[in-house]
Amino acid sequence: MGQASAALVRGAPLPEHLTRFGLTPAMLSPARLDRTTG
Repeated sequence: MGQASAALVRGAPLPEHLTRFGLTPAMLSPARLDRTTG
């Protein structure tokens, strides 16, 4: 998770070895917790 967080903070893409397992920036975004968006 540290590598994913660092990439997101820098605005860089997630490392390939993480996206290979289906991890996406949207999965880690605080917006995923906002119940007002559908």
